[in-house]
Amino acid sequence: GVTMPGASYNLDINLGNYASIKRAEKIFGTLSKEIDSALDDALEETAQEMEKKALESLSSYGLGGSEVASSVKLDNTGNGISLVASSDHADYVEFGTGIRGAESPHPNPDGWSYDVNEHGDAGWVYKGKDGKFHWTAGTRSRPFMYETWIYGSRIVGSKVNKHINSLLKGVGL
Repeated sequence: GVTMPGASYNLDINLGNYASIKRAEKIFGTLSKEIDSALDDALEETAQEMEKKALESLSSYGLGGSEVASSVKLDNTGNGISLVASSDHADYVEFGTGIRGAESPHPNPDGWSYDVNEHGDAGWVYKGKDGKFHWTAGTRSRPFMYETWIYGSRIVGSKVNKHINSLLKGVGL
């Protein structure tokens, strides 16, 4: 899955014709470890491409060298691989804030609230990392993780097919 503080997207992986793969595993019991390894390789490749996509997406929003970008990492959970944006403000980048976020919301806001303090166009003042005060009316959604999740869901099937086909070709099937 793809996770950030406070938000997560689950990637349901369709392993192509999984029933056929399992049948082949039964017929060719000796391939069981190799098939598991091929699936692991496919998931690893998918995860690496998703990490690249997340960073490209952040760059397209002008956040390529940002603290959010440097917090994007792959995390092997033992049961799979998660793509994590661990920055404290990754959610605010993803979903947007204030009236600007409400005007340009996330494609799947799923309970995210905009302009919770009802500042509207008046906005608010905050103290930045530079120690100075800044005014804002919020920011639009920049859904880099959502875009990455969409991308991952589109490529995973072809990655699985590539690795399984390579394995089967390698053993003459």
